Amino acid sequence: MDSTGEHILVIYRDYRQQRTETSFAELKKLVDPWLKKIARRYLTNIDDIEDILQNVWLKVYLKIDEYDEQKSSFRGWVFKKFLMGELLHQCRRDRGTKKKIVKNESILKEGDTEDFLQNLPADRVRADDRLDKFEMNWLIRKSLKKLNSIHQDVLILNFFGQKKLEEIAQMMNENPNTIRTWNARAKTALTQHLRNYL
Repeated sequence: MDSTGEHILVIYRDYRQQRTETSFAELKKLVDPWLKKIARRYLTNIDDIEDILQNVWLKVYLKIDEYDEQKSSFRGWVFKKFLMGELLHQCRRDRGTKKKIVKNESILKEGDTEDFLQNLPADRVRADDRLDKFEMNWLIRKSLKKLNSIHQDVLILNFFGQKKLEEIAQMMNENPNTIRTWNARAKTALTQHLRNYL
């Protein structure tokens, strides 16, 4: 356990014995930045993140006696017991409103392009192409943006977000077989768009 985890455990024990608002506020202050960092991986709207964290802390306050420090860290318990469910619920709500899970602006960051190209099968991108990094980055971004939003989300979460298809199915509230189909279609469509440029 790291020093922050140990400090959180000391504050938790203090709260459990004395039940003061000060110790609970300090506990929240220590754990909240870590939870926000995780939430930002799934959501883009700051207001949604704040609402989720408020719900999480209310549940933590009500169920804090259920925490067993022998089984997990406090942060891990909060994440598994409360935050993950809230995030999945919000992603399902967003999917119902057809909001994109992944922002177009974050489709590819600088440096992701090379990893992406190296992982494509050799028959999909010709090795003798002499495009520089900027051009290739631009082509991949342009091709990804041509995919429909569902295919973009599945491909980006699976490839760049390194999420398993089953996890994506839970996030999108869809059948895992549907996600597998969308993933295969997204890869095929992306390949076709890239071939138009190469």
